[in-house]
Amino acid sequence: MSVTRWGLLPDVIGIGPARTGTTWLHEKLAGHVDLPLYIKETKFFERYHSRGIEWYASLFRHCRGDKPIAEICPYLAGPKAPDWIAEVLPNCKFIVTLRDPVDRMYSHYKMMRGYAFTRLSVEGALQKDRFLAQGSLYASHLKRWLGIFPRENFLITVYDDLRRRPQAYLDSICTFIGIDCISLANQSDRPAAINSFDRAPRSFKLAQNARHLRIAMRERGWNRTATLLTRMGVWAWCAGGGEKFPPLTPEQDAYFRKMYLPEIEELERLTDRDLSAWKVPARAASAPAQAPEREAAMEGFAHGLSAASRSSASSDER
Repeated sequence: MSVTRWGLLPDVIGIGPARTGTTWLHEKLAGHVDLPLYIKETKFFERYHSRGIEWYASLFRHCRGDKPIAEICPYLAGPKAPDWIAEVLPNCKFIVTLRDPVDRMYSHYKMMRGYAFTRLSVEGALQKDRFLAQGSLYASHLKRWLGIFPRENFLITVYDDLRRRPQAYLDSICTFIGIDCISLANQSDRPAAINSFDRAPRSFKLAQNARHLRIAMRERGWNRTATLLTRMGVWAWCAGGGEKFPPLTPEQDAYFRKMYLPEIEELERLTDRDLSAWKVPARAASAPAQAPEREAAMEGFAHGLSAASRSSASSDER
């Protein structure tokens, strides 16, 4: 446990990125480690840092110190997260789960649609929301974090392992945290089935209002009620029920993989892991994609890559 002058704080943080099984991991670790009370993602080292460290510490005041303390929150792409964490938790350890960057980006896009952040196509969303592209720039983000924390503080895993060998994946995390392995025997849930977004919302306005209500409840500290509504399936019902999202076309898939190729290759060098499967596009499509949307997507991606690269360079300079 991390004993600080503000109280007990996390020993380990699962920093994502988003759409890599973080909800599944949070649920599996519950009861075996201490987690923030009635909330999965505190977002303190991202959105709520201005509330002060005392507010963050209050979310762990129920911890007794007899278990490791953890938070699962996708801070990996957060531009200031590693610096802010280092200020209060210099010895913190981190769990990173990397997913095929195109699959993760498209999953994130579907989540944005489900929560009524956008009605745009995936190409249009990439142009308008730079963070959508930035979330999959793993190498650029990791270099920032590794410029602040030592490599041995990181467990870098791959989402494919979670999907194919969930028990081995979870065992590696338990060992890294320093707790007994958690058996998945007799547990029927599948990692991909938790917090998935397969359909657009039945009503954009309903999904938008639900999102605003959920945020307002979190802002007011009504975390217990918001979590109860999550368990009842209220938020999921508001975010789904509409038309089923189609898969990316083979041409879209090939185009996005070309965008991410330099990052994938840099990540291979950084992690010494073969990621060839992430480079292989689906079978080429017979119909051409719309060039203007493709160019717009590339422009949005380029902005995201440039911003991430600048953050990485600043970290290297320190």
